[in-house]
Formats: sequence, structure tokens, C-alpha cells
Amino acid sequence: MNRINAAENKENEKIRFSTRFLGIQLFTFFINFTGWDSVTFAIPFWSIYILLRVYEKGGVKGLCIKSKIINEYYPILLWMALNIFEGLIYIGRSRVPLLMICYTVATVFFIVVIDARMNKKEIAFVIRMYTYMGIITTLLILIERVNVVTYTNRFTLSVLGHNKDPNFMAAYLLFPAMYSFYTYLVHKSQRGALEFLIICIGILLTGSRAAFVGLVMSIAILFLCKINRVDVLKKAMVVTIAAVMMLCFLMPNDMAARFNLANSLKDDSNHLRLRLWKAGIGIFLDHMWFGAGQNAMITNSVHYGSPLPMMAHNTFIEILVEFGGVGFLLFCFPAYKIISKSIKNKQSFIRSIMLGMLFATFIISAQNAQYYWFNLALCASMNFHQKCYK
Repeated sequence: MNRINAAENKENEKIRFSTRFLGIQLFTFFINFTGWDSVTFAIPFWSIYILLRVYEKGGVKGLCIKSKIINEYYPILLWMALNIFEGLIYIGRSRVPLLMICYTVATVFFIVVIDARMNKKEIAFVIRMYTYMGIITTLLILIERVNVVTYTNRFTLSVLGHNKDPNFMAAYLLFPAMYSFYTYLVHKSQRGALEFLIICIGILLTGSRAAFVGLVMSIAILFLCKINRVDVLKKAMVVTIAAVMMLCFLMPNDMAARFNLANSLKDDSNHLRLRLWKAGIGIFLDHMWFGAGQNAMITNSVHYGSPLPMMAHNTFIEILVEFGGVGFLLFCFPAYKIISKSIKNKQSFIRSIMLGMLFATFIISAQNAQYYWFNLALCASMNFHQKCYK
């Protein structure tokens, strides 16, 4: 009996081939020339992962539809069905077929990842790959120093002549930065502190206020979870002071000014966002239950007062516009479930990264972004290990 249990434990600690592929495919970030790092580019790579899981489970019948794990997240399946239904209704509208496919693949990817129920060693491997990706991104930004044309001293990466959007790139760095900070606090890892500071430099160089404030919120929530431990607070203060000094003394004044709240309130981009949000809410109020369909923001926003036919720059308003109140509740259910489970299990890291990420997605339209769905699936997988990430 002991030998059988030992064999089962050994199997449970094994890193499956599909998980290795899942971690390594993160590095497609460096060949993704689409700029927005959307699910569009991820479709072939995520499809390969899905097929690998099908193979490992012995065929389609082995997949997850009747799994207890999936029953916890069944509303996302209803959202996928609503997406397909509305996509067929608005099939003639620009970008709708592509968005319908992207949302469907992203939903299936999320389902398959959580059904895989990665063990702790597999999750550690994926996060390690994620962290390496964040560090390499920062180093490449420092080497390339590609300036975003429309702003002063905002840097990004150029892939095959196409510049990546700095806001989406910074949002990608949020998870590895926070996990590095978490390992420093909980496991007394000096390496974690160094990795955190390196990835922080990458976030600051992009000039992305969404990712920056999301990071600050994540750290604040982690502090609140650990406030009764003096040793943790001392370590946190050291790293935080180092980050503040980096912001105040090492960054050019015009770059640091982007993170000044008073300056941010006067920023033209924020005025544009407010007008887009107002237009989006107007569209939602006219289509409250099931929305106006995919790509409705770009198609209809000008008629509701938007200065340009653009996305809402707000994930939640975008979902309200496209899928209405019903679709919004279904779309948000996985995030709600992950956060509620992390509170129940006292998993402070998951709670902090989820809330920080959701704040960042409040300022950009991330419903079709790779990082949003990947982080969601990774946090849901971490939820299963109730005694970890506390």
C-alpha cells in the first residue's frame, strides 16, 4: 500500500508535457507582432495545448465537461454560448467573426487549464517561465529603448517593425512582479526581491499607470493580509523604499510625472477615456439585457458622443456594451469565484494579484488579451491547493 501511495505521489509531482508547453509558449510574447498581445495570436499555441490535454486524457471523452471542477465555473460556458449566439447574429459586422472565435478559444483554454488541475510543481514551473519572460522583457526594453511616438519617454518593444502597446505589455508584467514580491515576503527569497525590482523597472519604463496602480494595490492588499507580522513589514518596507527611490531619483522627470496623480488628472488620454466610457454606458443603457454584440463599441460609439470609433479602454464597460447585463455577470463569474475561494482559503497572494489585475483591466480593454485569460486560469489552478499561497 505504501508503495502504491508513493507511486501516486510521484505521479502527482510530475511536470506533464502539456504543462511544459504551457510555460514555454509564454515566450511567444517575443515574436508576437500584433502589438496588443491579443488571443488572436495565441490561438494556434493555445489550440496545441488543448490538443495535448486531449491526448493526455485519452481523447475528447476524457475532457472536462462533467468534471466537478468545471461545475464550479459553469457560468463561463453560458457566456461562451451567448458569445457564439450573438456572433452569428452580428456576423456581418467588422471583426465579429474573429472576436467570436477568440472569445471561444479563450473560454475553452480557461476550462482545459483548470481541468488539468496542475500540481504545485507544475504551477511553480509555469510561474518561473512567466518570471523569466518578465525579466527578459525589461532587459529588452532597456536595450532597444523604443520610444512610443505619441508620448514622451514611454518605452516599448519592437517586434518585426511593429511596436507593442505599452499598456498591454505592462499588464503582462504584473503577475510575475507580484509573485516575485510574494516569494520575497513569505519565503525570504533575496532572488525574489531582485526579480521584483527588475520587473518593476520594466513596468515603470512603459509608463503604464494602469499596471503601476494595479501593482501598488496588489502590494497594499498583501500588506493588509500580513499586517500582524513585524518581520514581513520590515522586509516589505525595504523593497518598497527601493522602488520609490528608483521612481524618484533614477527616472527622468517627464517620465516620473506620468505617475503623479495631479498630472494624471489633467492628462488628455484620461479625458478621452471618460468620453469613451460615457459613450459605452450610453450604448449599454440602450441594450441592457444582452448588449449590442461584439465590436459594438467601435461600430456605434461615435453616435453616442465618442470623439473616435475606439474600444472603451475599460474591460467591464466593453463587456456591458457587447453582452449586456446578463453577459457581464457570466463573464465576471470566474473572477468572482477565484477571489471568493482565495478569501475562504486565506490565499493572500491570489487575492492580491486578482484585485490588482482587475484594476488594471478597468483602464484597458483586456477581454481579448492573452494575459487576462492566462492569469485567470493560473489563479484558478492555484486555488485548488488550499494550503498554499497564504
